[in-house]
Amino acid sequence: PVVQVRDNKGTVIQRTDDAPGSLYQGPLLVLTGRRSASASEIAAGALQNYGRALVVGEKSTHGKGTVQAVVELGRFLKQGGEKAQPQAGAVKLTIQKFYLPNGHSTQNRGVIPDISIPSPLDYMKIGESDLPNALPWDEIGPSRYLSSKMDPSLKSVLEEKSKDRIASDRDMDFLKADIEKVKSLPQ
Repeated sequence: PVVQVRDNKGTVIQRTDDAPGSLYQGPLLVLTGRRSASASEIAAGALQNYGRALVVGEKSTHGKGTVQAVVELGRFLKQGGEKAQPQAGAVKLTIQKFYLPNGHSTQNRGVIPDISIPSPLDYMKIGESDLPNALPWDEIGPSRYLSSKMDPSLKSVLEEKSKDRIASDRDMDFLKADIEKVKSLPQ
């Protein structure tokens, strides 16, 4: 499965890939950020769970682990034999939560990268957990899946090169200065 969804009754449905199998067998890297949300979290998290990709990015993704449905209000405002009122607006309802193959929700926590890259967004209140009334993180049982074993030396090499770049690249000094500015702002 790529993702699992659970409704308010506790029913869990596993969603699978419509075209199973790998089209590409080589190494994969997925770049994520604090604004990566929902479907991009499902893709990054599933690839990470399956051991098919290293996730690289800011401290976490957005943390949106919910599924919504849009309900047109016009259909409830008909009177007698009248047609539905198309201009009545709509409401978006949360109807399910989604979970990665390992059973973890991305709600509030997002997908944590294998290799973290510093960013001013790491210090801004822009994640799902910063929103009022956000649903809490939880988990369900993992689905049955086979995880690939990525060569651990690949992650180590990339992590070391990333640290070296962050420490020595002059352009990173501008990023570090931006981070310090954001950290000094009142929250």
